[in-house]
Amino acid sequence: MKIESIIKRKKGTTVELGDMTYFFNATETEPRHLCEVKVQAHIDRFLSIKEGFRAAEGEKTNPATEDTVLLGSSELPSLVVIAEGKEIPLGDIVRGAFIVSNLAASDWNEQDDEDRENAIQNYVHFLIKQEEDANPAEPEKEPNLEQNDEVANRPAEPPAPVQTNEKPSELVAPAAQQQPAAGADVDRNALLAEAKILKIKSAHLFGNAKLAEAVAAARANG
Repeated sequence: MKIESIIKRKKGTTVELGDMTYFFNATETEPRHLCEVKVQAHIDRFLSIKEGFRAAEGEKTNPATEDTVLLGSSELPSLVVIAEGKEIPLGDIVRGAFIVSNLAASDWNEQDDEDRENAIQNYVHFLIKQEEDANPAEPEKEPNLEQNDEVANRPAEPPAPVQTNEKPSELVAPAAQQQPAAGADVDRNALLAEAKILKIKSAHLFGNAKLAEAVAAARANG
């Protein structure tokens, strides 16, 4: 039986069914894309895809076969989600599962309900896997361990110097700065005692150097 491909591609249409390969294309004398199909099961499958194939004009068809309604699924919804934002009508799912099964329409309908349901479910899983392969999820970025190790092994920076407006001499510890020289109190006390004898006024207000000068001057004048 001659089947016509409704979709006319420039290089024709190639379809593999079972171990058979069918090529639909035009010729110099025939503009239609036709192919001879002799296996009844394959004829049934081609004619079940009404949007893609039809019996060539003038060919005798079995109305019962051409108009056979394929039994579907009692478990799946009318729209089957195979990917985020992508739904396929259940009728298209059933038709696809039927074509993959390599069964005639009558055999498809007469098979056990559980076997038919499994065939449809397997076809849904096949479509989902196809979508996943076509649109793989982006892998999660792994941390850059080399960069982390470099940061961890980087030597610590020295602390920033403390800025101050004080002169170096002012940074000396008070104890060291105010520590009197050994014997300073003894010399001063001696000078004060002598200044008292020499009747030097307000001698206790003098510094050691000035006090020594005053005592020396009083001696010279005395």
